[in-house]
Amino acid sequence: SASTVSREMKRNAGRLKVEKQVFILSFSSIYRWLAEGLLPRAIELKSKLRRFRKRKRAKKTASKGNARSIRQRSKSMLRRRRFGDWEVDTISFGCFPNQTTAAERRSRYTALVVLKNIKRKTVMRAFELIFADTRLPLHTITSDRRMGFNCHNQFEERFQVPFYYTDTGKPYQKPTIENTNDPLKQYLPKNTQVHELPAQKIPQIMSALNNRTRKCLGFRTPCEVLLLS
Repeated sequence: SASTVSREMKRNAGRLKVEKQVFILSFSSIYRWLAEGLLPRAIELKSKLRRFRKRKRAKKTASKGNARSIRQRSKSMLRRRRFGDWEVDTISFGCFPNQTTAAERRSRYTALVVLKNIKRKTVMRAFELIFADTRLPLHTITSDRRMGFNCHNQFEERFQVPFYYTDTGKPYQKPTIENTNDPLKQYLPKNTQVHELPAQKIPQIMSALNNRTRKCLGFRTPCEVLLLS
């Protein structure tokens, strides 16, 4: 199996170090030689690796005319010294519906909205629910370049704040929302049918996230940091 082959490679590489051989071979070198076909039975062994035959599907993106690059954000914003700088993302449950997740960079306060689809009007309606007629501070927003967020012009016109996009294929440039998605999946597993959940379920999850202590906040909660500061 894939796990057996991988473990055997690492054991062999580790054993060479224990025996203090003059020629030390790392398991990364074994993988590289395997990929280049330099080992006996390389084709057979390669077919048993866990990632063999897996292909990453390219996410659909749309043209972002007049879009602001994440590299244009100010250094003061990156230091998390003010409230109101947000990062947004979508989480898919099967095909549809999706869920928009927004996280405030300084406090890690999280807002959740279920979407019926990822059309521009639907995503803008989610932003209205999050930011319109609320007391949540809003100075900037940052998203990736997927089609669901092809609404930067409408957002800037509506809320009068800049909308930034990460570089293509670099979700780690918005770490706040990426780190927020992990605990969120504890409440909403991958195959959850969110459209079948009771109406009060999403607000309950949102409350649980925002009243959950965070080490990065000095073991305070996002609500305490954002609303009581």
